[in-house]
Amino acid sequence: MSVIELIDQLREHRQLQSPEDVEAFEEALSALAEEPQAAVHDRLPELFLILSDECEFEEVLWGLVHFIEDFDYQTLVSTFVDVAPQLMDEGPEWVDTFLHRILNNETTRTLLRAHLPPLSSPNGALIRQLLEEIGDEDAEERAKVDAVLA
Repeated sequence: MSVIELIDQLREHRQLQSPEDVEAFEEALSALAEEPQAAVHDRLPELFLILSDECEFEEVLWGLVHFIEDFDYQTLVSTFVDVAPQLMDEGPEWVDTFLHRILNNETTRTLLRAHLPPLSSPNGALIRQLLEEIGDEDAEERAKVDAVLA
């Protein structure tokens, strides 16, 4: 299967409503992991948008999260910033998850600060709002949030 066909299979089974969906999803993800990263690189936004808060077997999507996180930090952060507003439509919990994971790594935190769009842009406003919410909910995260927003 081509990279496009594998991503289509992931998208088709992303709700993971049955054991058959889980099997098809895991098979496609495994096959995608065998492809060179360069072949998947331009498709990373599509992979982020496969994540859904409405799936039945959320733990299976963690495999996709780990696959996405295997990309270089620069690519990971810049792609996340670009797709976050779209991902909010069906995966707001995954946006929150990625923000926390980015905040918990000094390198990705620095890259987020560098890639943070201006407040006047939709992406910038959304990410800043979400970061503020994280900082308001967790005093330990506040310093990390402030470092990104400074």
